[in-house]
Amino acid sequence: LAAFCGEFCGSESVGGDARTVSSLVVPKNERRLRLRDSGKTHSIGTADVDAGASLWTTDIWEWQRACQREGAGAKLWREVAAYAAAATGGATTLECSAVHETPPKVVAAVGPSISEYHWANTEDREAGCAHLLATRAGIDRGPALLRGAADEWAAIREWSLGKLVLDHGQFLGTVRIANGRTFRFCEVHHPDVLRGIVNPPSWTAEMSLAEFASSIQHNSTRTRSGLRFYLQAPLDASLLSSVDLARSPFNLIGDANSSGEASALRSVLGQEKRGGINPPPLAASLSQAPRMWMSAAGSVSPLHFDASPSFLTQIRGEKRFLFYPPKALSGLYPYQNNHPLRRRCRVDLTNPNLDRFPEFERVDKAQAMEAHLSPGDVLFFPPRWAHYVESLDFSISVTCRFRQSRQASQQ
Repeated sequence: LAAFCGEFCGSESVGGDARTVSSLVVPKNERRLRLRDSGKTHSIGTADVDAGASLWTTDIWEWQRACQREGAGAKLWREVAAYAAAATGGATTLECSAVHETPPKVVAAVGPSISEYHWANTEDREAGCAHLLATRAGIDRGPALLRGAADEWAAIREWSLGKLVLDHGQFLGTVRIANGRTFRFCEVHHPDVLRGIVNPPSWTAEMSLAEFASSIQHNSTRTRSGLRFYLQAPLDASLLSSVDLARSPFNLIGDANSSGEASALRSVLGQEKRGGINPPPLAASLSQAPRMWMSAAGSVSPLHFDASPSFLTQIRGEKRFLFYPPKALSGLYPYQNNHPLRRRCRVDLTNPNLDRFPEFERVDKAQAMEAHLSPGDVLFFPPRWAHYVESLDFSISVTCRFRQSRQASQQ
């Protein structure tokens, strides 16, 4: 197994502090594989493993070759590989062996940084809260970077790709797939896509966290074929317990009465049982359930904008954002709202075509605003601020979005 994991991870040896995998077995009465390490058993997959069961007992390499073909066993093999690499190589093995690219060079003009507030500093923290409350009141002061606002989250201390695979490997999410490192959102079930009028620049598939982790490895069959993967999934109760969205700054945005915000959000996150309240104030304020986003280094989300106020908390790795204000949207040439690429912009910041998009020259002179996120940082941005996002390392982020407050909507 050490040799197998070394080949999978592209390394010659396994970390010295790694745990030892004692066995990988297919129980006779179950159509499920189990990995045992240090006395703990992890369930792996629910696929039909009959074809691989007899091979497994005789020759792991023969079974590997059979399962790596894109047949019934391919998904299961990818999950097995991720579990075994995480168990034998330590918490960071899967991240270190993931594909690592440099984002394409942005040639558009980049100007000042967005407003920054250091959460550990009392004065900065008060100023940051005032910034958010102004947005709630309908005054758009732009994006804000709250340095260290999530430093106390358990997720900051505990989450790594390896640990998440071992503890939550069967967690299911939607994975966006692209031919290359640029992930342009597309509604794949839009009528124009189904009729062949629009060729989708990306597509989606449901994957377990273990399969996603295996797919982004630098020497995986999928990566070598040019495919890249970006996971996005609503957090389940077990993962939500590691984040704290019930306190400032997150309770300062949305259409909720302040006295009930914290208890309402705890109820939404399953941390507290409440009765007789329908609906909880802050639950009604959330426009989207909290989500986890995972991407390999070099992944890019091109210019797009969101329709509601949003927080993004950086858990692992670093990200870079470039922002343009709502007044610049016309010069970024967004697709119409009924298009499969709605809320996406036509202008490519790595190669802007001024012949096709002449108004971008005016926008470019005003320059994009920049934000650089590290683990523990929280980024807030109001609706309709176009943003371009680069993953500078293997990245894990958590987002939550809120409905616009009535006061802000009226404004």
